[in-house]
Amino acid sequence: MVKFNKSWFIVGIAALCLTLLGSVQAKREVQPPGTEKAFSNSNGLRASDIRYYETPSGSPEEARTRGFIEHQEAIELVARQYLLDTGEKLATDFDNADYQRYVMSLGTAFDLFLEEDMDKIVAFVKFMDLYENYAKNEELAKYESKLLEGARLSPKETEAVHSLMPIDGNAPSTADHSKR
Repeated sequence: MVKFNKSWFIVGIAALCLTLLGSVQAKREVQPPGTEKAFSNSNGLRASDIRYYETPSGSPEEARTRGFIEHQEAIELVARQYLLDTGEKLATDFDNADYQRYVMSLGTAFDLFLEEDMDKIVAFVKFMDLYENYAKNEELAKYESKLLEGARLSPKETEAVHSLMPIDGNAPSTADHSKR
């Protein structure tokens, strides 16, 4: 019969428990003192996780004024094309989602414009693409503010934040085939 040593048995059990406890224990995230974006949602979303879109420089008002000046010819081309398409006049309203969609739709309408006019349209489309980000960023800022105040976001709000945010620049791309 094998002689049983209680001391080694207790030491072995203690070591096993410590090993299991160490592997199961979650790594705590350390927040430096004074970090203001430490508040998190029950779904793990923190204010610091919110990513914003690129916008034209300056405030929306400054960008709008600059856009009217820099893209005047494209704005006229857009209005003329809308009149041809619908028979109605188009009000130039950078903040109107329908206006933004119509401008964006012309970004690939190469058959409707001369090459030099298309260059103006494409430049305007790029501007509008950035300009419309002001509204998205404003919405994201509301959620960030809510999280900073310590409020919890509902699952629906959390989903809205994730669907509203731009794709993380570090996210793997489906177009990246270099790793194959």
